[in-house]
Formats: sequence, structure tokens, C-alpha cells
Amino acid sequence: MRTTIEPTEIQILSWMETFVPNKDFFFLSKKHLRKFDKYIEEILIVPEKEFFQHAAYKQVQLVNSYAYWNLSDEVQLVMIAPPEWIESLPYPLKQELLTTQVEMKRGLVLSNFDSTVDREYQIREGDDHYLVLQKAMWSRFSYSTKKDLLLRYALLWDDFEACTPPENTPDLIKRYANSFPSEAGSNCLSTTLFALREQEWMIREWVHPETFRIQLQNTHVKKTDMNLKAGDVLVWEDHKGLLQHASYYLGEDKCFNKNGQTFFNPWKVVQAEDLFQKWDSYNRHVYRKLG
Repeated sequence: MRTTIEPTEIQILSWMETFVPNKDFFFLSKKHLRKFDKYIEEILIVPEKEFFQHAAYKQVQLVNSYAYWNLSDEVQLVMIAPPEWIESLPYPLKQELLTTQVEMKRGLVLSNFDSTVDREYQIREGDDHYLVLQKAMWSRFSYSTKKDLLLRYALLWDDFEACTPPENTPDLIKRYANSFPSEAGSNCLSTTLFALREQEWMIREWVHPETFRIQLQNTHVKKTDMNLKAGDVLVWEDHKGLLQHASYYLGEDKCFNKNGQTFFNPWKVVQAEDLFQKWDSYNRHVYRKLG
């Protein structure tokens, strides 16, 4: 049976607090920097390599908000600025900086989102319209505007449709099934480990592939057939053997699943067949608990 899910008001409030970071990051190539010579005394300019190696800038919420994985290869520098800095820029320079963020494929850029506030932070390129979010403008938005933007943005990451869990699903999994996280970090790997270990704290971890493999290989064996039973773990790998996704099979053709590491990706029960189709271009493996 299908059901519609949505975040709670408490979760939305938590999203509002962390979605737009307290410092603004602007991603540039070196050729852009000289245009800001008169305005750089109040900001940090960090080389791209050093930025991505810096522990403070690798926090999961920063990674998610600014969508590091999607950034253009042309990024060479990162300007780190307090919220008020961009407010002090002349309008033409501000527009140029925001246009550059669209070109660099930075996160916190909402495509074709109409907003009646802060039009100076909106960019038009042909038929496309972009709202480039910054901390100062986010702070000025009303609660209703923030909620509307967050819910519409969340639907770009995942749909709000899910399945009801099978009757025999463990109670701990039922507690989280078809709900949203309040904070970023939990991904498909931590969600799968949580389900198979029934260790509640694990569901909020940001688990990386090799960590996942160690846990799985200590307790599970790879099956040579695709016949599934409740408790099996589904793993998808690319042609190089790199792990791309994992999910926990609940039985009755349903899986406990999470599609990404953002808080916009819910923990939800989905049809196994839907996952098979989505990940059809990858190699699927089934692991079953030893004994």
C-alpha cells in the first residue's frame, strides 16, 4: 500500500537553522578574482585544493548545502565571507558574482523558483531563472517563505511517496520508516547497517563504502542467486567494483531505503522493483547473514 509522507514542523525548523550555512562560500576561477580587489580585506580566499582538504570545510552539512560533488572543474578558489559582505557589494558586481555561482554549479542555487523578495539575488539567463541563496537574505525570509522553499527544494531530491512496511518489520525499523532526518549525514549505507544490526545510533552516521564493506563481510556472505528473503542486503556496484548504493530487504518486495545523505532524503519503505529499475545500469549483489 502506498502512502504520502512529509517532514514534521520540528524537522522543518531544524532544516531552516542549518540549510543555509552561517558563512557564505563563493566558488571562482582565478580570472574572476581581480574584479573583487577592492572588497577582499574582509574575506578569506582559499585555494581549491586546500579548501577541500580543510577539516572545517568538509562538514557534511557544508558538503550537502553547497553540493561539492556537483561543482564545476573550473573552480580554483573559494571566497569565504561573513553574511554581510555580499550586501556591501555594488549591484553589478553582486549580480556578476551570483551569476558565477550558477556557472560553477554551486549548491543553494534554486532553479525557476519564483520569489517576490530579494530580487537582487535572482539571476535570469534566457528563459531560466535562479534564486541564489545567501545567509543574510535567508535570515530575512519569513517562516512561511522558508518552509515553502524548503518543501519545494526537498522534492527535487526525493519524492514524498512511500510504501507501508510489512507487518513483520522490526519495531525499531518501523519507528524510522517513512520519516525524515532532522540533520544531514545519514546515507544509504548507514541506513542499511542500522536495519541489519538494529543499532539505533548507526542510522545517523555518515558511513563510507569501505567501512560498510567491513561490517557486511564480517556477518554476511554474497549469494550467487537473486532469490530474496527478509533480512537480505542489496548492494549495487559500478563496473569498477565501486559501491554505489545499498538497501535492506524487508520482504514482500519491499526495502528499507535512503537515497542520499541530505535531510531531504527520507528513510522510507520502497518497492524493491523500483530500486531494481533505478539502479539497473549497475551490478546488483545479494548478501545474506551467515548461519
